[in-house]
Amino acid sequence: MFVFPYFSFGQTPVSIHLTEKDGLPDIEFYDMLEDRKGFIWFAADKGLFRYDGKEFKSYNNSSKKGLSVFELFEDEKGRIWCTNISGQFFYVENDKLHTFIDVSDHLKGALADYKIVNNALIIFTPRQIIKVSLLDSSQEIISQKGRNVIGFPFSVPSGILFREERVIFKLDFKFKKTTIADATALIEDLTSKNAIPTKKTTIFQVGEKLYFFHTINEENIFYKLSRKSKTLQKTSTPEILKSCLITRVIELNDKLWFLTSTGAHVFKKTNNELLYEQTYLSNEFVTKVVIDKDNNYWLSTLRNGVFVITNIYIENYNLQKSVSNVSALEKIDEQSFAFGTIRGDIGMYDLHTNDIKILKSSSTSKVSSLSYNTHYHKLLISHDTDAYELDKKTGIFGSRLNGVGAKDLVIRGRDTLLIVGGDKSYLVARNNLEKKTVFTHTLTKKRAYAGFYDKASKHTYIATIDNLIQYDRKLMVHKVTHNGIPILGKQMTQTSDGVLWVSTFKDGVFGIRGNQVIEHFSTDNGLVVNEVVAIISDQNNLWIATDKGIQLINRTTGTIKTLTKRDGIPSYKISGMIVFEDHIVCASNVGIFSIDKQKAFYSRPLPELYFTAIKIADKDTVYKPNYKLAHDQNSVRLDFRANSFQSTEHIIYEYKLNAESFISLDKGVDYLDLKNLKNGIYKLKLRAKNRYNNEVSPEQDISFIIALPFWEQWWFILLVLLCVALIVYFYVRSIIAKRKRLQLIEVKQLQQNNRLTSLKLENLRSQMNPHFIFNALNSIQEYIVLNQKDLASDYLGKFADLVRKYLNHSSKGSITLREEIDCLQMYLELEKLRFEDTLMFSITVDNALDAYEIKIPTMLVQPYVENAIKHGLLHKKYERQLTIIFKPSKAKNTIQCQIIDNGVGRQKAAEIKNNRNPAHTSFATKATNNRLQLINLNRDYKVGVYIKDLKDIDDNALGTEVTIEIPYKN
Repeated sequence: MFVFPYFSFGQTPVSIHLTEKDGLPDIEFYDMLEDRKGFIWFAADKGLFRYDGKEFKSYNNSSKKGLSVFELFEDEKGRIWCTNISGQFFYVENDKLHTFIDVSDHLKGALADYKIVNNALIIFTPRQIIKVSLLDSSQEIISQKGRNVIGFPFSVPSGILFREERVIFKLDFKFKKTTIADATALIEDLTSKNAIPTKKTTIFQVGEKLYFFHTINEENIFYKLSRKSKTLQKTSTPEILKSCLITRVIELNDKLWFLTSTGAHVFKKTNNELLYEQTYLSNEFVTKVVIDKDNNYWLSTLRNGVFVITNIYIENYNLQKSVSNVSALEKIDEQSFAFGTIRGDIGMYDLHTNDIKILKSSSTSKVSSLSYNTHYHKLLISHDTDAYELDKKTGIFGSRLNGVGAKDLVIRGRDTLLIVGGDKSYLVARNNLEKKTVFTHTLTKKRAYAGFYDKASKHTYIATIDNLIQYDRKLMVHKVTHNGIPILGKQMTQTSDGVLWVSTFKDGVFGIRGNQVIEHFSTDNGLVVNEVVAIISDQNNLWIATDKGIQLINRTTGTIKTLTKRDGIPSYKISGMIVFEDHIVCASNVGIFSIDKQKAFYSRPLPELYFTAIKIADKDTVYKPNYKLAHDQNSVRLDFRANSFQSTEHIIYEYKLNAESFISLDKGVDYLDLKNLKNGIYKLKLRAKNRYNNEVSPEQDISFIIALPFWEQWWFILLVLLCVALIVYFYVRSIIAKRKRLQLIEVKQLQQNNRLTSLKLENLRSQMNPHFIFNALNSIQEYIVLNQKDLASDYLGKFADLVRKYLNHSSKGSITLREEIDCLQMYLELEKLRFEDTLMFSITVDNALDAYEIKIPTMLVQPYVENAIKHGLLHKKYERQLTIIFKPSKAKNTIQCQIIDNGVGRQKAAEIKNNRNPAHTSFATKATNNRLQLINLNRDYKVGVYIKDLKDIDDNALGTEVTIEIPYKN
């Protein structure tokens, strides 16, 4: 049954030890389970806990007796079950722990095993099998014995197997018992060795074969079921499993895991046989192992917390603690390698036997470089303060070398060594028979980091502090550059196709043939960073170590794979790498570890993001994909997780809110707090992202519609506008009504005033017209008396035309300026006839005035012209001159009329008037003044009349100037 090719603990997988310092709630665990959502559940001495990748949550209730719980199980509904030593059974639903049943009366303080099948809880006590309905909690005893004879139950596709006294039974899903085998041999062993019969029988399966084991006097005895005789027959027990306490047997990935007090022993199934493969945590009491959805291996222990193996194909070499900080690494052959430490120790490791030899040299300074000379089977060793040879066969340190503190030792032929030093690089040729140096040749005196010798081309390469230098066969110097820029190399290796690969401090990796760059790898085409700390070739592929991971470049496919701490890499401080047939060995500050070249790379499922809490306006709410929120619910907090081991270390969260690109949250931040959101539609997208390989989870979408406050919504604004409109309407209506009433009063008053004014104007015109007629008739009478018939006839004709004009204008309130000028022209021509051509007049109109469009009050100018003739020019004998000028005024919509005469002046005219008739009052003057007052009534712009006496320097009268400011309208 059990096959052991060899047994060794030379290598162990890299594991992460979780204790109470890491937030683990306990160190004593009895069971562990991953549920369908990716949560890890722990049954511990301090109770039931759930891990979500970041935090541990405790589950308890008031009816629970004690703290400890055992035996975790997930049913078809996703409920998590457990039990305690007090006989209580619990389940977790809706994130709360519920007590299902208490059967302490049946258990008598013993811990029961149980199975859940077909809506029933099947409890296996030492003396009874009890069926409890999950629907109504009704109980039924299926089997009952007088002694503690019932063993551990074991699930098979058709039911549950268990031992009851001397018989192996199967309980099918209809809860009927059928006999499977006779267990008399097991009972006889118990009896013959006086074993305590309370030990339970454990059942497990290998292929189609059933196996049983029982602990008899602290020794594990294995049995197998004979299909022919249907009896248990004793079989061989693996030495590693004989005396340990076995707590469980679990099948995972076609392998059987025996969880024991001496670790987890793994056996691989091969042709119905078990082949020993590996032991994990040999110094721990392992109680359960779980492989989670990310292929992490969780191992709980009874006394020392939990261990997590993130990659079982990356293993540590079990070195002494004193040699953990490895500074140099060199391959000897396919079965061994050498290493050096910062303390100066030299180690030899045999991969076949896992034997380690630590050789103490005379130097205690750091080993800076190792190089193996296959011709003489000697290991060349350079310390910071010394350099010498080590004979691999004898293990004896030999003669000293010149390469003290060398950064690199390069075998350049059978007897020639290239020493790359901190201050210079040089060739050393030795006569190994005489053990002495033949010659030394310095290549460069610059600080250098690495060297390489191409055996095919016989070219030598040295990476100095400022250049990569190629030396041809004749040691002629050629600088290797990339686009004219020096290459600052750090390490060098060569693939099987002859390409030299140079790692750099900040520019990635260059592939060089001769002295030309033919390939270049950087962050632009797959490297995680451009600073490469170590490089090694593997056929035509490359292994590259950086401070963010170890990468494999497959030059055939052009793909790049990456291993990070998330994948089990224990450290990024890599000091060297060597390649073997199926694995790669890496030296680091935490020791030496190996990577399985084929199996270490495996895809992990994408992280799945889910919401742990949603708060709206600081109140917890249920998750929904869409929310319609009031205006005062504009603060939203989202808490989320991705169930993955140490998610805070390797997962970051990204979101975008009504944007085109995602925004990354800080490391460890697993919530989003949106405050003071304005009204509108918000579409939020969230996703989880792996920090190391940029893989992202499916997006979680949530939309928020935040309403406007009611006072900003259209219906409220419309209502307010309507109310305002109504108020304005009624207010305006009242104002209009009031104004209409006032306007009616004003209109009536204006009508009365206009009627009165019109009557007065008509009356004045009727008075003025006879006065003018009287004067004109006097002139005609004078012509007749003087027997001047022609003049009288001519005068009478013109007078008739003028009277017709006046009659036509007498009914109008205003006439055009042209009509006024025409009347003045006719009037002055009559006056000129009366004065027998001793009157000279002129009427001038400014070109800026449109005489045909401008309207002025009727007969406004004529009375002033008449006064100028009657009072000023009449008393002058000769050269009577009258000038009338119409021009624009400075005031808006006003014209100015100037009437200028060269008469005797107002003073002389007054004296003549007083001498003739002192008591006479001029009707024309009074009528003109009254008419002017009526015209100016209710006008914004008044008609103004200004009279100026014209005099010479001796104060003699030269005439009179009358200026009339006349408002007009078009």
